[in-house]
Amino acid sequence: TYSLTHRSRHLQSHSRITTRTVSLTDHGTYSLTHRSRHVQSHSQITARTVSLTDHGTYSLTHRSRHVHSYSQITARTVSLTDHGMYSLTHGSRHVQSHSQITARTVSFTDHTTYSFTHRSRHVQSHSQITACTFSLTDHGTYSLTHRSRHVHSHSQITRRL
Repeated sequence: TYSLTHRSRHLQSHSRITTRTVSLTDHGTYSLTHRSRHVQSHSQITARTVSLTDHGTYSLTHRSRHVHSYSQITARTVSLTDHGMYSLTHGSRHVQSHSQITARTVSFTDHTTYSFTHRSRHVQSHSQITACTFSLTDHGTYSLTHRSRHVHSHSQITRRL
């Protein structure tokens, strides 16, 4: 059971808070907790920022300040536009660093097929490329495409099956 509060006022309790159950647009600060554990604080928790569906726990930080913790990072859960440096970790393992982590740079949950290439060489095709399937460790340039549409390019993306 998750508990969602806003300015110390209880708003919602649910066994699974998803994009369907949360659509809050007040510019104050919301706090999302799970079993007394802080999960998320954000000035605007919307359908894009909350989608807790997995049993793992990711932690997103910005300039050493905790920004986000959630069980599954998807295109719906991440939409951060600050140009500072975000760091995404999973189980103390570094997953991704980027000056702007958005839905395009973190995870894709569409069930169609994405194509993951490195220097024009095909690396991976998968129906669901997520933060768990790739980490930023190499200095080559990878390109992630979806239905022939360019999705992502970065100098440090390696596949991780």
